[in-house]
Amino acid sequence: MLYSVRALHAQPRRERNVGVCAESHRELPRDNWERRARIDQPARAQHTQTEAKSTSSPRIEGGSCFVLSRSREPSLGLSVKAATRLLVERFNQRRTEAGLPVVEVDDFSEVEFPGGKVIATPFLGEHCDLDIRAKSTYHVQLGGRTIFVGADSSGIDPGLYRYMRNHVGQVDVAFLGMECAGAPLTWLYQGLFTKPVTKKISDSRTLSGSNAEQAAGIMTELGAREAYVYAMGEESWLGHVMATSYNEDSYQLKQVAEFMTWCNDHGIKSDHLLGQHEWRW
Repeated sequence: MLYSVRALHAQPRRERNVGVCAESHRELPRDNWERRARIDQPARAQHTQTEAKSTSSPRIEGGSCFVLSRSREPSLGLSVKAATRLLVERFNQRRTEAGLPVVEVDDFSEVEFPGGKVIATPFLGEHCDLDIRAKSTYHVQLGGRTIFVGADSSGIDPGLYRYMRNHVGQVDVAFLGMECAGAPLTWLYQGLFTKPVTKKISDSRTLSGSNAEQAAGIMTELGAREAYVYAMGEESWLGHVMATSYNEDSYQLKQVAEFMTWCNDHGIKSDHLLGQHEWRW
């Protein structure tokens, strides 16, 4: 049987989930914070698609992103949770109406389809190092090959990918996002804090994917023999919705080039994707 996978780079690479509302963001033990309610939202399902009959969305429960407040109002948590559930239900309804039934997945949930399956795996990356669980990476098993789909993933903790390999098995092909000079914490989350966040703290937590060293660490732990950098927002049609403007001196592109060199030195087939690419096996 001939399998074909086509990657279309048509979506802007931007954060798609609301994560945390905090009174302050000092580096204090979380036990000192007064926790009220999780407000994780569903993120986009990062996927490479072959005649998809359904789409998966990360589960909203989990994570340690809380509304932190001095309020003693007991209904606050229930209100936030109810509002979140309503949004998720409407999100799922719209996708169902479009002919794509939604499957809510947790870490290592499996969604089978003829000829293979999709396994939802943990995500670390472009969310300012906050514990946001409403995102997933994906292992796609198709035609005897395993593909890792990890847009915006960071290799800040290589142990995570070692754990994935132990659970799912070795990966053949890895798709990685390397937007590694992301916006600071307050660019996206400032409106969710009830007290100002200092520039020092904001700049220390960025909306970044992997740099060259981190991408190399992911490849090493997954054991993949092919690597493709994508989801950089370089396509011309994304210019009106993206805040990025790359040139030959851009840090991100230099990191991609460094990673390509590392792959070549280690006998790993690699490419920096733009627009569309198709694989057949």
